[in-house]
Order: sequence, then C-alpha cells, then structure tokens
Amino acid sequence: MAASKGGRPRHKRNAEIAGKVLVLARVLTPHHQIATLVGLSTKTLLKYYRKELERGSIDSRLLARRKLFEQVQDGEPWAIQMVLKCKDGWIEKTEVDVTHKKPPSFGVTLGEAGPGAARADSDIEVSGVFDGSED
Repeated sequence: MAASKGGRPRHKRNAEIAGKVLVLARVLTPHHQIATLVGLSTKTLLKYYRKELERGSIDSRLLARRKLFEQVQDGEPWAIQMVLKCKDGWIEKTEVDVTHKKPPSFGVTLGEAGPGAARADSDIEVSGVFDGSED
C-alpha cells in the first residue's frame, strides 16, 4: 500500500480563476484580497497567476494614463499641472512673509487701586494703536 502524503491537493491552474484574477487585478484589488476571493493562499495565487496579476495592474495604469492624456489634450489645467509635476519635476512654492517691521505699540495704565487689587473696568485704560497694520 502506497503511503499517502496528506494535506491539501496541489492546485491546478485553470482559465476560470485566471479570468477572475485578471478582472480583480485590473481594478487594483490587493493580492491578499484576490486570493481570498478566489479561495487560494497569496503564495499560491502568486505562483500560478502572477502573469494575470501583473497584466491587470499594467492595464489599469495604462487606462489611467490614457484618460489623463485625454484631459491634457483637452487643455484641462489640473491635468497639465499634474503631468508637469510628476514628469518634469515642477514644484508649487508658497512663500509666506513672516518678517515684521515693528511690533504694534500700546500701553495699559492701571487705576489708583494698584497691582493685585480688585478694580472696576473703568480703572483700566488702554492707549496706543493696535489695529493689525504695520507702522
């Protein structure tokens, strides 16, 4: 009597699973999710269906590039900017001037009660200019 190896039977590649893998890869489904959906381990999926995974990924990216190029040809500013940024190294720079010539001046005068004493609003006087403009 021949000894049985045990375990799961070896997977045989088939066209039905290959088609499902290709469709799922075209919509950029992660490999581990494709494996779950077709009932395989990720390792088995990669071993038997690598060509479909690669082809699906290439197909989806080609479609995206074609659609982007169509938008560039139509003169869409966002598409033109995207191509220039991604392919020509364009960078948007935002410059903010944080230098101030002179801080605003103002003074506070306390009433006759002195520091730390209870006072009414009328005992505090604020003078000077503080309107946010630079002098």
